[in-house]
Amino acid sequence: MGLMRCGGTLPGSRARSDIVVGGPCRLGYATRFFRSTLGRNILALYLMQMANYLLPLITVPYVFRVLGPGGFGAVAFGESLVASLGAVVNYGFELSATRLIAKTRHDPAEVSRIAGSVWVAKCSLCLLGLLAVSAVSRGVDGSVSLILVLYGIVVGQVFFPVWLFQGLERITLASGINLGCRLVGVGAIFALIKEPSDTLKYAAVLAMTSIAGGTTGAVVARSSLGIKYVVPSLKEVWGALTAGWTLFLSRGGITLFTTVNAFLLGYLANATAVGIYAPAERVVLAASALLSPVANAVYPRSSYLASTSVAASQLHVRRLLIAMTGLGICLTAAVALGARYIAEIIMGPGYARSIPVLWLLSSFILIDAVTNVLGIQLMLALGHDRPFRNILFAAGFGNIILALLLVPRWAEIGSALAMLVSGIVVLVGQGVYVCRKGLLRRVEVSSPAGGVAGRL
Repeated sequence: MGLMRCGGTLPGSRARSDIVVGGPCRLGYATRFFRSTLGRNILALYLMQMANYLLPLITVPYVFRVLGPGGFGAVAFGESLVASLGAVVNYGFELSATRLIAKTRHDPAEVSRIAGSVWVAKCSLCLLGLLAVSAVSRGVDGSVSLILVLYGIVVGQVFFPVWLFQGLERITLASGINLGCRLVGVGAIFALIKEPSDTLKYAAVLAMTSIAGGTTGAVVARSSLGIKYVVPSLKEVWGALTAGWTLFLSRGGITLFTTVNAFLLGYLANATAVGIYAPAERVVLAASALLSPVANAVYPRSSYLASTSVAASQLHVRRLLIAMTGLGICLTAAVALGARYIAEIIMGPGYARSIPVLWLLSSFILIDAVTNVLGIQLMLALGHDRPFRNILFAAGFGNIILALLLVPRWAEIGSALAMLVSGIVVLVGQGVYVCRKGLLRRVEVSSPAGGVAGRL
């Protein structure tokens, strides 16, 4: 993952516990890595991903059987709409605000000011989102109450300052809060959801779990991180929105082909088709999410190397590309080969329609692994924000057009095809751009002693 061998450091790096890779060889590579800040952050992020993706999968088989495809599909339809609006409310602050806080982490007053600006900005966007969800839900028969209740998920995301915990490198604390609330939510689902008419109750449990996590995170930020609740000026709020604008647009492009498909499927087909498609999509996104902690933890290093040594950055990214591609191939093969068993375990009788969906979407895991390196670790780290955004938007709008064409005829299969083709568009677009700009040309990196430290 870009770490140098025992006895050396990355060119241009300082002797810090989170990036130093030297030290006594007898400690062992793995021991030294997981004692570092980077190693602990990766483990904490895996814990958070487990809470966000794997714990909900535990409840899916039970809820699917209790509510049935129609009831489960109705909730999945509402979640898809809420997730799309949630992406707008989150605005890309997980990258822009994290970066700002990391730079000013030794100034508590400035950190509090930034945190206040981000919270107020997110609350403002949340209110606008509530107006939007109210208007959209009224056009869907019988779904107004369900969608409004599910919007509580977004409210919880507004309060939970994951960007603050990341910027101050207190990810372990954030992961513990998130996991605890999710576990309570899982228990509530098994205790309260008992019959097909409990659809609204299921939505309320999902919303309250998010709100509980968000408020707990905000309280802990004040008590454990020394953050003061500051009322920012309009100029400061506008500054927070401006700082995250480009990354917000990029996130918007991603949302167009990763979270809106179930929503489009519900509009263009029916709730049963959503109930068949949504669990398969969740399995694939959960498998792909297993790569995210590594990518998120390595991103600060990719950005640091890009600003200090282009040669070292390219060597680091090439190694990371090999590692992530290998992991992506393994996860893709696991989902594709186990599709029949995965569908049977999660959905039970009548699962056969989900198997082709899993086969098609399994390739998205490998695509996501490669494009994360090419797009985030390379293009964004080197400052190529605009082409990164343009490629994602092209893929996102392409997904919508394909869904409009394919879903009316092939239902859940058409939705899966649209998502897969959109991923391929991102992969090809980023690959062509990187090759044309020579961002991954073969390089040699000199060690501090004057020898060659690495070559790819």
